[in-house]
Amino acid sequence: MKNIHETETCEYCDGTVQTVLDVVPFNSKAVHSLYVPGVRQFKCSKCSNVLIPLTEMDKITKYVKEKEQQAIDRLPIGDFVSLNEAAEILGVSKQAFNKNSRIKRGFIYSTIKDGRTFYYRKSVEEFKRTGKDGRISLMVSSSEIRRAQILPFVSKRPGNTIASHKYTASAQKLISVPDKFLDLQMTHKHKKYVVCC
Repeated sequence: MKNIHETETCEYCDGTVQTVLDVVPFNSKAVHSLYVPGVRQFKCSKCSNVLIPLTEMDKITKYVKEKEQQAIDRLPIGDFVSLNEAAEILGVSKQAFNKNSRIKRGFIYSTIKDGRTFYYRKSVEEFKRTGKDGRISLMVSSSEIRRAQILPFVSKRPGNTIASHKYTASAQKLISVPDKFLDLQMTHKHKKYVVCC
């Protein structure tokens, strides 16, 4: 955490409020826990009360949307459907699909390939099931991956490098993740998650 300057006395205690740059945790339906770096905050040195200015919300929103879109863009294109197919799954016309305000705001995951928009089939199906929200988790826990035998987890020591593998620490244990899986990895409630493509 980097202190920028001291400002005033905390309204809850007699501590000093400082303006700091720090990370902000954020929960996303798509990629679970994210930590947005470099967010300006007002933090009390005594009670640790934190206030985030509204001006920083655009930065937080932009960062989260970028990480979510990176995860969506790395899904196999075979898991996506065209506008026609998505509208057919929902039982609406293409025009009604395009005019739906929730779909426009990203409640169905989409990606653009060769100038055409494609929609993630599971997201479309979830939107149909709920009637309002197709945002689903794109994360797969390491235990689920191990059970499915999709990804071999190998213990390694820090500093070891082998072509086509990345090593990341989680709960005092290092695991090997092949490059064909996403760079987006994180720990959530002491479990390691990797977005699977």
